[in-house]
Amino acid sequence: MVDEYNDLSEITSLTAWTIVEQNADLPNPLVVSTGDFAKEEYESMLMQVKNAESIGLPNDYGEWEVDDGSGSCIVDDYLFAFVPTVGSVYNITGIANYYIEYKLEPRSAEDIELITIAPKITNLNVSTRVPLEKEDFTDTVKVVATEELQTVQLRYMIAKDDENIKSVEMVSAGNDSTFSATIPASAYESGDPVEFWVYAEDVLGEFSESEHQGFFAGYTIISDLHQVDDNRALIYADYYARTNGVATIDNGVLDTSHLNAYMQDETFGGINVFKYDAVSTTFILGHEYTVIGKIEQFNGLAQLVPD
Repeated sequence: MVDEYNDLSEITSLTAWTIVEQNADLPNPLVVSTGDFAKEEYESMLMQVKNAESIGLPNDYGEWEVDDGSGSCIVDDYLFAFVPTVGSVYNITGIANYYIEYKLEPRSAEDIELITIAPKITNLNVSTRVPLEKEDFTDTVKVVATEELQTVQLRYMIAKDDENIKSVEMVSAGNDSTFSATIPASAYESGDPVEFWVYAEDVLGEFSESEHQGFFAGYTIISDLHQVDDNRALIYADYYARTNGVATIDNGVLDTSHLNAYMQDETFGGINVFKYDAVSTTFILGHEYTVIGKIEQFNGLAQLVPD
């Protein structure tokens, strides 16, 4: 009879069973992301999560959590107790069990595999979103690695010229995992689009790169922010820029909830200035403004979005 016990599906009141085969091949585990693990359809199945980072030690019930970046799942000690190293990354195989919450139940030490991973880079802060023409730009990151780090570099290129990538060696910024480096102001001129990212490599050759970010140095005319590719997508979307222009409409006319206005410069370039929940921002027709913000595109419309 099929029944539910504490929301766990069970076959109970067995009357008979038959051994079909002894020492049969075990089924391969179903591989899922940690964030997708907690589902009724996986209950009681042999499952596996991969490249999952331990984000805490076991609690009083022997439960600990792992996350592959998609959301966490619980690993339990019902069949096998294990104390992970926080920050280490594992491939874990086990039975999908349910008691109050969905839990992965490894059966033995063989079900928990410690894997070597590339250094993990976390962006901490930058000295400025948009440096002035003669202002240096400094990036600070956190780099955590299983093995000794061989190099941490701040890499950059101008105008997406990937055949002319420059690098600056990042140095320890006060502790073993925080690194900082500076792109000198001499590397760019006003209006230059600068793309930057961090590269880290350990002594085993495992490496990783941070997400790419960008800015237009100094002041940029509005028309340069509108450069598009063959699909009409903005080439420099998500870059930050500083530009000047005169408001061509009052804020509050187009939108009663958000900052939503337009500005135009003397080169006849115009752009939408938008920010959620900022309808009270002063933006008056005929006034000239300097705006610093991220270049975005909404339904084909180029926008400058202040922080």
